[in-house]
Amino acid sequence: GVDRPQTGGAGRLEQFRKDLFSVGTLGALKFVVQGMRPMPGRKSVVLMSDGLPIFRSAGGGETELESRDPGATSVLEELRRLTDVANRASVVIYTMDARGLQTLGLTAGENTDDLSNTQVLAGLAGRRKEFVNSQNGLDYLAQQTGGFLIRDTNDLAGGIAKVLDDQMGYYLIGYRPEDSTFTAGGQRSFHKLTVRVKRSGLEVRARTGFYGITNEEIRVAPQTSDQQMLDALLSPFSSADIRLRLTSLFGRDADNQPVMRALFHISGHDLTFVDAPDGWHQLSFDVLAVTVGDGGIVANKFGRTETMRVRDDAYQQAKEHGLIYSLNVPLNSGGAYQFRVAVRDIDSNRIGAASQFIEVPNLKKRQLALSGIVVAGIDSAATSSASGLSSSTSDLTTGGKPEALKSELAAQANPAVRRMRPGMMLNYAYSIYNAVRDKRSGRPQLQTQVRLFRGTEVVHTGKVVSLDVEQQINAKPIAAVGTLQLGAHEKAGDYFLQVIVTDLLANKKHNTTVSWIDFEILQ
Repeated sequence: GVDRPQTGGAGRLEQFRKDLFSVGTLGALKFVVQGMRPMPGRKSVVLMSDGLPIFRSAGGGETELESRDPGATSVLEELRRLTDVANRASVVIYTMDARGLQTLGLTAGENTDDLSNTQVLAGLAGRRKEFVNSQNGLDYLAQQTGGFLIRDTNDLAGGIAKVLDDQMGYYLIGYRPEDSTFTAGGQRSFHKLTVRVKRSGLEVRARTGFYGITNEEIRVAPQTSDQQMLDALLSPFSSADIRLRLTSLFGRDADNQPVMRALFHISGHDLTFVDAPDGWHQLSFDVLAVTVGDGGIVANKFGRTETMRVRDDAYQQAKEHGLIYSLNVPLNSGGAYQFRVAVRDIDSNRIGAASQFIEVPNLKKRQLALSGIVVAGIDSAATSSASGLSSSTSDLTTGGKPEALKSELAAQANPAVRRMRPGMMLNYAYSIYNAVRDKRSGRPQLQTQVRLFRGTEVVHTGKVVSLDVEQQINAKPIAAVGTLQLGAHEKAGDYFLQVIVTDLLANKKHNTTVSWIDFEILQ
């Protein structure tokens, strides 16, 4: 029916929930903005939300913040801290109401039989007021940092285009505040700024204020190498002082325990090799990795210092084509994880970081599941033995020591980088878990199919074929490999390989599962 206002404890609890959500959203956004601060130039953030109510409805139809309300005050303080950080980091925040156009009148599904006309009108008025209040926080946040709110439209792509158009031209104006603006110690005041233009017909959007704190006071003290590496690992952005390409896969270790298998390529040009006695070249770097599970809780971590000594040939190969590093990080259970890894060159103190999301199936449910897919490209004239793929994906990731790559082909088309060329043979491998076996023969009955996508377009659909398991009757899990010929005139772009596996002996509700891997095709 028509919305009825909540009163008493229920109303206060609902308002507390909204305040908590607002503060949490602003805190997460502040984390992103702080990560953008070291980046040069003007930066932009687009916040998509279904509302950010930070104001209370006051009498007379106006909206104001009640200073007596602790929840509202905390939201405003968090908002002002965010805008101060954004202004100092030269970040403009654009906001978008992702709900699109809303029907705020009566709908066919509402029952108003027990309400008078006055109550119906009051309920509709309250609904409209609540909707407007849910947008005022988004509008206020954008205004404070020089952005704008995109509202009341179902064309979200058009809203993004409007934001992109706004990046094309702007003025940078600065001034030096008086020394009295920055009070030492105590409560720091928020100073408002106003920009006006003499020419009529113009609309001004500008940053609206700052706290009376100097940049010197908030400048972060020099960090230790370990702190810098931890910051790079936890940053919402990748650190590119050392270029990394990461592939994260789900799999099982030798003890049949779930693991995150990580393959990453380290650019040799970003590493420091030191000349050592007897013609050796030595490299030392730190590796720090974590898996972050639901709720942002660190599920597991890995840290190690690696030292690599190579002769001239391997040294030249490593510098030119980079290194491949692999490791296994144990997992406790299934679920959604983010894998983060940071690498620090010890001699130069340069740091690189990368991250990737992965969905880990819960194998304890005894339902059909697939590991991650490993792909590698080879020249079509080469033999399959050059592919770098074996009959077991675990063979690819049981290492832990860096390995120098011997060619440009190996540096691009390997399982960590996944950059192919038209005409290549695309080799892939994966493992199948929890396949049902025939009670008499002990053999599973599995069918597989692959599809290739360029973006959202299907460019190849393979035949449904029965998986030959003659050599793996007792194997757990079951390994599968395949080859796909890429077209000689395949367009450059982002591609996805999809593997579909059907278990003919399993319950039809859970007898099919899929896995994906992305890769690039370069011209």
